[in-house]
Amino acid sequence: SRECTVQRPSTTAYAVDLRSRSYITIDGFRFEGDGGVKLSGPGSTSNILENCTSHGLSVYTSGGTDHVIRDFEFVRTSLSGNVLSLASTGFDERTTVKNGIVRGGSSSLVVKSCKDCTVDNVKLSGAWTHGIELNGAENLTIKNSILMAATANGEPGPFIKNAKNVTFINNAFLRGWW
Repeated sequence: SRECTVQRPSTTAYAVDLRSRSYITIDGFRFEGDGGVKLSGPGSTSNILENCTSHGLSVYTSGGTDHVIRDFEFVRTSLSGNVLSLASTGFDERTTVKNGIVRGGSSSLVVKSCKDCTVDNVKLSGAWTHGIELNGAENLTIKNSILMAATANGEPGPFIKNAKNVTFINNAFLRGWW
C-alpha cells in the first residue's frame, strides 16, 4: 500500500524487520522516528524497497542475496548512526541501490561485506564523518552518482578500507553541501 507512514514500535529496534524473509516488496512507504529498517538477513533473497522515504531511521541490509533498494530518499538529521548500510552485519551478494538521495548521519552510505553489489545514480550529502565508507566490499561498482565530502573533515573522496575491486564510473566527488 502506498502513502503509508510507519513508525518504529517502542518494543523493537526496527520499523520493519525482514530478516529470514524473501521475495517481499515494500513500495511507497514513509518511515519516521528512530531505529531502523532492516531489509534483509542471512538466508533472505530478493527483497525490494522502492519509492520509499525515511526520516530519522537507518536503512540496513544484513546478509542475503539479490536485494534492491530503488527510487528513495533517506534522511537522518542525527549525527549518530549511518543513513544507509549495505551488509551492516552479515554478507550481502548482488545488492543493487539505484536512483536515490541519502543525506546526513555519521556516514551517508556504508558498504561493508558486499560482493558484486552496485550503487547507481545515488546522491550522497551531509554526512558528518564519511560521505561514503567502503569497508570489506568486493567487486563493488559505483556509477552515475554524486558523492559529497563529509562536513567534519572535508575528505576528498570515499573512505576505503579492506575493499577489493571497487570500480567508479561517471561519478562526481564534491566538497561542500547541497
